Parts: sequence; C-alpha cells; structure tokens
Amino acid sequence: MTLAQAMDYCLVRGYIARKSKPSVKFWKNSWDFRDKIPKLLDEDKRADDWHTYDPEGDETSIVG
Repeated sequence: MTLAQAMDYCLVRGYIARKSKPSVKFWKNSWDFRDKIPKLLDEDKRADDWHTYDPEGDETSIVG
C-alpha cells in the first residue's frame, strides 16, 4: 500500500508504519499526523510497503 493509501485507510485510533521500518509509527490521532509527511525521506514517500495498524481495535473486537 502506498503512503497516501495508508493515510486514507488509517483509523483515528490507529497508526501507519512501513513493514521494513516497523518501529517508526505515525499515529493518526496526533495533531501533526499530516505535518510529519513532508519531512519523510523520498525513499519513504515512494515506498509501497506501508500498512495501517489498529491495536486498540484488535484488543476490543466486537466479534466474539
């Protein structure tokens, strides 16, 4: 998934991260979520290994 797709699909309580750099997380609920993107390296902007994560949703699933 591209960076733009990950940002669009990310839920408010979740974050986006690259699979190759899982320790670098961008939380959607932070006030500067979109402000950090221009500061990313070009390599990160063009990467297609972005994914969205929702740890709170995983912990509180409504499915039994």
